[in-house]
Parts: sequence; C-alpha cells; structure tokens
Amino acid sequence: MEGPVLPDMPPETVERLRPQFPTVQHPVVRVIPETGRRVLFVNLSFTQRIVGMSPTESDELLRMLYRHVHRPEFQVRLRWQPNTVAFWDNRACQHYAASDYFPARRVMERISIVGDRPVGVSS
Repeated sequence: MEGPVLPDMPPETVERLRPQFPTVQHPVVRVIPETGRRVLFVNLSFTQRIVGMSPTESDELLRMLYRHVHRPEFQVRLRWQPNTVAFWDNRACQHYAASDYFPARRVMERISIVGDRPVGVSS
C-alpha cells in the first residue's frame, strides 16, 4: 500500500514536500507485535493505492475496506465528562471526531509516540 495522498493539497505542493515526506509503503494488513493480532492498516486520508494491483482493482478493494472499517460495530463513542481522558492505538484504530457537540467546545491535546515499523502477515 502506498500513501500519503492529501486530496486538498495541490500536486505542486505535494511534489515540493516529497523530499521531506517521501512516499512510503506499508502492508494492508499489519500485525501488532505485542498481541499478534492482525489489523487493517488503510486510511482514506493517507492510502493512495495497493501496490501490485491495477488502479481499478486497487480502488475497488480500498473502497470495500473503507466501508468495512466504518461499520458501527467497530466504533466507540464516549460520553465526555469533566476530566475524561481517552487514548487509542493508531496502529489498530482510526480517529474521527464527529462534530455533534455544539455548543460545547472540543479541546484536544495530541501526542504521538514513535512506534515500530509496520510488519505484514507474510513478513
């Protein structure tokens, strides 16, 4: 799988930034080293295509995988209360902030921990 693709970024900006942020390849299914669990490792915002497939096949498969990860049974919703803290493992989760909290104000502080290199099932 290749990425990232940022649809709102002009192609000339993508090319200008490519030396600083080169295209990378990751497995579509990665293994979490601590548990051995297999997880889908595709993201609508960053996955460009599946290497080794035609553009049409890649697009079709990615659409199917995106629909799969958006199923309600894979979602978690929190009832935020004062002092609530939430964290997730980006190796196995995708974050999407629903804009349904008006008139409350959403405040988020984010940190990212440098992790391992994604390893696929056949690696």
